[in-house]
Amino acid sequence: MAEHQLQWASTSPKPKHRKIYAFCALLTLVTIIRIAYTPFFLSDSTPTNPHGFDAIRRSACFTMASVRVDGQWGLINVTTGEEIIPIIYDYSLGISSDGMTTVWLNGMTGVIDTTTGNYIIPLGVFDTICLRGDGIAYVRLDGISGAIDIATGNEIIPFGAFNHIWQIRDGMAHVSLDGMDGVIDIATGNEIIPFGRYYSSFQFWGDSLINARRHLHHGAGECVINIESGETIIPLNSNYNWMTYSYGMVWVTRGGGRGGLMFPGERGVIELATGDIVIPFGRYEYIEILSSSMARVRLGDTWGIIDLVSGSEVIPFGRYAVIRDYISGMVIARDLNGCWSVIDIENENKIMLFSAFEDIMLFSDGIVAVLWENLLWNFELIDNLG
Repeated sequence: MAEHQLQWASTSPKPKHRKIYAFCALLTLVTIIRIAYTPFFLSDSTPTNPHGFDAIRRSACFTMASVRVDGQWGLINVTTGEEIIPIIYDYSLGISSDGMTTVWLNGMTGVIDTTTGNYIIPLGVFDTICLRGDGIAYVRLDGISGAIDIATGNEIIPFGAFNHIWQIRDGMAHVSLDGMDGVIDIATGNEIIPFGRYYSSFQFWGDSLINARRHLHHGAGECVINIESGETIIPLNSNYNWMTYSYGMVWVTRGGGRGGLMFPGERGVIELATGDIVIPFGRYEYIEILSSSMARVRLGDTWGIIDLVSGSEVIPFGRYAVIRDYISGMVIARDLNGCWSVIDIENENKIMLFSAFEDIMLFSDGIVAVLWENLLWNFELIDNLG
């Protein structure tokens, strides 16, 4: 497969990017100016920083967050309060697993290495950039799709080879060509799941597993395929309309129309290796697998957490209108009176009750983001609040 060296990959700045590099040189000055604007943790019951954040988005690593101040976005370390990416952008996303983040400014998008603060892909090189966390990005330029190695700029999937690139993982890509969808081996270009089998989307689950969804006009339904062995692990079932995989189990929605997250239907959990039913269909109205032994479930208008082995209630129903944000054995919960709390499931359900906040978001290292009555967010140590 032909490779093409993209222009920014050279170590020496190009004349056409002088303005971009000059702009990057100003980031240090901007950081110094904004440092007094960065909220740190509070030790009392009222916000000491009058600014706070208008909005926050948690990254996958749970130690950093995209934050917005006066309509501008940046990235901070929630443990130290340090600005990783200055709060100057129109929008910024969380960090990918390889430490990169996508930013937008003045209608242009680029990629920044969060360990150095430097641009990996300068603003304006591509119209669209989607990071995959493995050093690869799929991009669009003038309506044409391709995939690149971010570090070198080499084309991994040549521009124009496919109409669209939807997903990349484990050396595979879900691509569209002439109205048909398939999966290819990136290194060889060979078809792993051929075009023309009427599949409309795929989920790459890892461990050589692919969840394939058949097009609605060709009978709908989903199946699970092991692409290494060629075996169909869960046969195509036209009554299945949503699947999610974690901890060796598959959460399935059957019936209720297309799109198992949005439409009514019976939800259950199947152990992939054996096909055994872990949670019977229809028992709960919503299910999320939290770990190999626990699941978050909804029954009626309240939420609980159950033990997947015994079926017993770890957090009983009837108490909480919301349970979410499972991190390091803890969850955020809101009771029926609207009061928020952090529950330490692994420590005998120890409850830390917070009544002064409009909302709470859980991070790692004992940190929460709290939304005050003035509708501004700050980051707090749980111990300081309790």
